Amino acid sequence: MLALKHIFDQNLGQQLPHILGLIGSLAQQESGLEMLRTVLLYIAQANQAVTEAEFERGVAAAALPEGENLMATLAERWQEEGRARGRAEGLEEGLERGLERGLEKGLEAQRQTLLRLLEWRFQLAETQKAAYQQQVARLNDLSLLTQLIDYLLAVQTLAEFDMKLLTSLSTANDS
Repeated sequence: MLALKHIFDQNLGQQLPHILGLIGSLAQQESGLEMLRTVLLYIAQANQAVTEAEFERGVAAAALPEGENLMATLAERWQEEGRARGRAEGLEEGLERGLERGLEKGLEAQRQTLLRLLEWRFQLAETQKAAYQQQVARLNDLSLLTQLIDYLLAVQTLAEFDMKLLTSLSTANDS
């Protein structure tokens, strides 16, 4: 019960030898040993402030013949928790990178579509193509690029599109 009472206490590790010593006296019976194993696993999971060395001292204070096996069980559990945490962090990082790459590819595809439509609709000279490429490369908002493509398909003149593009560029620069 002391372990349950002090589970969130930062000094639990220092109290472990006393607590586990008391439990150790119960552990001479089979049910007591199982209770000790359960308490140790509970402490390991619920209180992150207890170090492995403090657990070893506590188990030694309990003077159990199974002490090494209990520590091995705890070590296996800590390793598995570490692996699980590492996998979760790796997965999260991988998803983040994948989303970033996907977004960048989507942006580049929309930029290329916009430039190809501009060239197709208005038969641009090489100098105009280069100027539009520089301007469109500054756009990093997928929905804005989609709006510009839709607008390009609806306008009658290149001058109309230029006004919309300049407005979009100034909006993109402000954000």
